Amino acid sequence: MIDAASVFNYIESREELMFGECSPNPAAFEKRKDYVVGIPRAFSVYTLWPFYSWFFHSLGIEVKLSDEILQEGVAKVESAYCFPAEIAHGAVQSIIESEADFIFVPHFRDMPSYENEVHANFCPITQSLPYYIKKAFTEIDDRMILAPIISFKYGKDKALEGMLELASQLEVSENEIEKAFKIAYTKQEEFFEKYKNLGIEAIGRARKADHPVIAVLGRPYNAFTKDANMGIPKKIHKQGIFNNTV
Repeated sequence: MIDAASVFNYIESREELMFGECSPNPAAFEKRKDYVVGIPRAFSVYTLWPFYSWFFHSLGIEVKLSDEILQEGVAKVESAYCFPAEIAHGAVQSIIESEADFIFVPHFRDMPSYENEVHANFCPITQSLPYYIKKAFTEIDDRMILAPIISFKYGKDKALEGMLELASQLEVSENEIEKAFKIAYTKQEEFFEKYKNLGIEAIGRARKADHPVIAVLGRPYNAFTKDANMGIPKKIHKQGIFNNTV
């Protein structure tokens, strides 16, 4: 029988890497704008939080992540969406009640593909987030919604185009946007590299200890979030099994 206490939980390690180690240090933040941008903890946040957090941090813009999934927001779902979309609605409601000045809900299209002939696009529900949020939360002024179209498939310059759309709403220059983007992009790449090394470490540690390994396959906003994964990674961990999620 394997002692569960001796098994390392790499799901929690990823959370700490993304929202801790690879995020800006709050103590180093220098606020240069008198408004706050709220970001619903949903969808692409579970992949790109280092990029998002460093982008706004570098602009001197305070960011607030949602910390609740409010049923009042979930009740505004107007179609048979998937569970992560319901979570997004509840997270947006949390941002509204926090009285943030803007809500960041990007139309995130795609990522670089691991396969030359396979397009690595996000699912339609993820991509259409800003559009159905606008329909569900009619009380939100359109000027409050930050919804750039972001594509990473075609390189940094193409991705930058979408972020430049925010310049007028945020009242910053395109030059400032570009500088913040470059910093954020570099920090995101650093996260990906550290995350890759975390996976290598997980396999090495398991093999050395002769522990079984289970890979839980799922999108990050399903597999990594406690709100959606039904505690499955934790249940596996308690059985004394190394688990990682991709």
